[in-house]
Amino acid sequence: MLALSVTLVNNVTQKLRKLAIATDDYSQVWPLVDVYLRKRISEQFRSEGRACGTPWPPLSEVTIARRVKRYNIKKEGKHRILVDTGALKASLTSYTGDSIRKEYKTKFVFGTRLRYARLHQYGSPRDNIPARPMIVVKAEEIAAFVRRYIHDVIRRP
Repeated sequence: MLALSVTLVNNVTQKLRKLAIATDDYSQVWPLVDVYLRKRISEQFRSEGRACGTPWPPLSEVTIARRVKRYNIKKEGKHRILVDTGALKASLTSYTGDSIRKEYKTKFVFGTRLRYARLHQYGSPRDNIPARPMIVVKAEEIAAFVRRYIHDVIRRP
């Protein structure tokens, strides 16, 4: 009986050590989170906000007129919301010089260096620009990746 208890304690101790190591460094999780975020944001752009439940407000007549003049395109054509040059979308859905991806042991930083991204994410009542959130993620979604990772680490022999 004592031997069985020692074996059980050693097994638990071994799993706790693995858990301590796993929760000290999530670097194996961040690439999965990165792929997930890029896919989720791509869906947001494709659906113009519908993918996360709230369609983005339509473009203003001023914005459409500016695009018609700048790009010599028809006013009646399809004007994609938040896709003028494509730089903003590319910086969030692929790897460009404007993309921000930083992985640390216990933190992952994701975003874009483009200054106008924040304006579109949160909007500006002062400038009459509605919020059109591109990055919409719930903490539970990221926590699911972390839980799976910890579960896998504990199960390893």
